Amino acid sequence: GDIQVGFSQKNYNDELRILHLPSNPAMKGSGEIIPILNSLKREGVAVIVKSEPWSREKMLDELSKGHILVDSLLEYTFGKMSLEAIQYGCLAVNAYPDWIRNLYPEEVVHPASVESLKLVLEKLIADRQLLTEKIRKQQEFVTKSFSINSIGQYYKDIIFAE
Repeated sequence: GDIQVGFSQKNYNDELRILHLPSNPAMKGSGEIIPILNSLKREGVAVIVKSEPWSREKMLDELSKGHILVDSLLEYTFGKMSLEAIQYGCLAVNAYPDWIRNLYPEEVVHPASVESLKLVLEKLIADRQLLTEKIRKQQEFVTKSFSINSIGQYYKDIIFAE
């Protein structure tokens, strides 16, 4: 879908909201993610963790108010939640193994692992210009590569290839 909240519409200079909104905590690595987020919360960072089912409206509301989404740290590719986070102006942080990284000319999600997550988040919190630039690039790439028009063009090129 289209970008719903552009990076220029959010304030990344004041308090940041870091989100973890797992649909399936075991599949997302929540057992590893939540303790790291809780340590940042104790340091004064606003952290929102979904621990029960939410309505779609509540999910989108949190994404529209959030700044960083930690989606999954397990070794699979990013999914719909990461792409929706980008649409709503959140930096999507996700495992980004080489097997998927090599398929794209640009970084789709900001890479992190269990071992690097705290350092990655601390760097983004400390360097708001870097955070904003990463979100801008994610939104540009999602618009260019994952929009309805770009996907339609991809299939059109395959179907009508000579």
